[in-house]
Amino acid sequence: MAPRLYTRLLARIVSGTIGTFYFGPPPAGYVWDVRNIDAYCTPFTRDRIGELWIGDDVGAAILALPSGTPIPGRTYHWDGRQLIGPAERIQVRMGSNEWSIRITGYELLNP
Repeated sequence: MAPRLYTRLLARIVSGTIGTFYFGPPPAGYVWDVRNIDAYCTPFTRDRIGELWIGDDVGAAILALPSGTPIPGRTYHWDGRQLIGPAERIQVRMGSNEWSIRITGYELLNP
């Protein structure tokens, strides 16, 4: 019988602050398969909502929202597949403190 495969929470930010955050790398012998990202722009009143950029730490974007485009009170969702290798990390850059983010996927044995 094949082993069961469960999704896991790879990264989470609740009411994040301005800055750049790193998650990872995956544990030794594993890779992360990012499958879902939910990013909630809280309805905080400001003149301008800052950017949100999520990708790996070598510059490959997974989800990018330029400054001024996010709408307060809206959730942005991404489905796909992005591998985070043994020496890589997930990078989250926020230009404002109005984001709650959840990144899920699989932790797989590195072939």
